[in-house]
Order: sequence, then C-alpha cells, then structure tokens
Amino acid sequence: MPGVTVRQSFLDGMAWLAGSRLHIVDVLVTRSLSLVPMVLLGFSSQAVNLYLPILALQSVFIHCNLQFEFRALQKITATPKFHHWHHTRGPQHQDRNFAVSLPLWDLLFGTYHSPPGEWPRDYGLLRERIPEGYWAHLLAPFRTA
Repeated sequence: MPGVTVRQSFLDGMAWLAGSRLHIVDVLVTRSLSLVPMVLLGFSSQAVNLYLPILALQSVFIHCNLQFEFRALQKITATPKFHHWHHTRGPQHQDRNFAVSLPLWDLLFGTYHSPPGEWPRDYGLLRERIPEGYWAHLLAPFRTA
C-alpha cells in the first residue's frame, strides 16, 4: 500500500503485543476507573461487553508497528505514531503524549508531540532498569529508589 511502511523486524520498535504487557495493579485501577462508573450509571451489559473489545483493539492499534501517519485523525484520536512518541527513550521527548484515546488532552496541556514524517528511533526506559524474573518484575513498582 503506498505511504505505508511496516517495520522490518518484530524487535525494531514496538509491536502490537506491547499493549498486553500491563501490571496487574494498573489493569485493576484503570479498568475500574472506566467500568465502575459505567455500571453505576446504568450502562447495559451489552454496552460494557462492546466497550471491552473496542478497548482491546484500540490498544493493539496504537502499539502496532505500522508506520502510517493517519494525519487526518492524529489530533482527534490516538494513532500508532502519536502513541509511539510516548514510549520513546529520547530524553528530549520524555513526558509526551499521555492520552490513551484523545490527544485533545495533550494538546490542552502542551504535551502533544508528533513531528511530521518523524518516528522515534528507540524505545524503553531512559535510566531505570526493571529487574529480571517474574516476581522481581511484579514488585518493581513498589520498591523505593
């Protein structure tokens, strides 16, 4: 497809599975912040059951390694390019693109970053290293620096 580039390697940048690597506490808190109000406000079970796969698909979409700019959409909804800048380890690009769905929030708070034709070169943490092993990884957010 013209204008669409797919990264050569699964390890080159992020991949669509990145949205599935979540800490259990993060999942419980973030899902509760959206699902509890939906239930309390009386949303039907069909609406909640429709919301969950849409959320999963959106997470796959913003983490995929498809290099297409979606220029008409990128200030309206999160796109892969917009979200990839959130994960870059370049120090000049830290603390950018926090919105998961609506870049409007980043536009309002001055944290929006999506330079035309440019993509992050590397991803990950700038300084901190997550310890090896399942339990060490699971407990890492709760340890003191």
